[in-house]
Amino acid sequence: MRCRGISTVVLLPTVIAIILAVIFSTGEPWWWRHNASITLEIIPLIVVVSIILVIVVVGLIMHSRHKEIRNLALSFASHNLTHNARDSICNLMEKTHDKKEYTLADEIINLDVISNDLCTNIQHYLQDLVGDRTIGCAIRIGIENVDSNNEIEYHTIGRSSNLDVGRKKTTEPLKRSEGIPHFLESRGQGILFYDDIELAIKNKAYIETKNDQSYKKEVKSMIVAPINGWNGNSQDLIGLLHITSKTEKIINASYVDVMKYHGDFLAITYASIFSRLQSKIKY
Repeated sequence: MRCRGISTVVLLPTVIAIILAVIFSTGEPWWWRHNASITLEIIPLIVVVSIILVIVVVGLIMHSRHKEIRNLALSFASHNLTHNARDSICNLMEKTHDKKEYTLADEIINLDVISNDLCTNIQHYLQDLVGDRTIGCAIRIGIENVDSNNEIEYHTIGRSSNLDVGRKKTTEPLKRSEGIPHFLESRGQGILFYDDIELAIKNKAYIETKNDQSYKKEVKSMIVAPINGWNGNSQDLIGLLHITSKTEKIINASYVDVMKYHGDFLAITYASIFSRLQSKIKY
């Protein structure tokens, strides 16, 4: 593709020059007024027109090249996401195969590694799609709190490389009955967009956490998608997918289907993982 573009850039001015030379050396064109002749004043105009045509064509070539590179990057990131998820599930199957011991501690370690990889792969995909290198990703999964009447709370189990590792020490769960989980559970479907986190907090449309206070520069805008899947008994809101950006209003409603795709993909992945763990884990 690069060779094709370079060849076009090199040959285009020559082709244009030849065409203009033929037009003005083989008689009067039909659109040329009678008794007119090419003077020194018209030569600069021809040169300018030629340059403009070259610039336009070169611009189109570069735009096409940029789109092709972007599409290749998206395909690569999409393949990495599914490839790594497949490997993670296969590794989990191998570890829990037959009578091999598998403890709660093993589950936490493996879920942490798997989830961080998933977040980083989703981050790379959306960075290439949106063109925003500040995009980050986090995944929350619903867990029963036995000290609070088995109420479901959504804990962060995975973060991408763009989010500070210090968040893990001060993270807080989100209660199912409040804020984002409550809204998404009541609607069943839909995507939440936050163009301005600070404004959303002031308008009580977003519940601020300790990490929101400590890492304000990391998240200026955010999208949240539900992860709806099998909870062991029925279809349920089993998790949340958070996409963040350090810029405002870069992520917008045109990415709804992309968010739904990743939410559904994570639902399949985690439902498969939890289904396996339920039958194998030893507490």
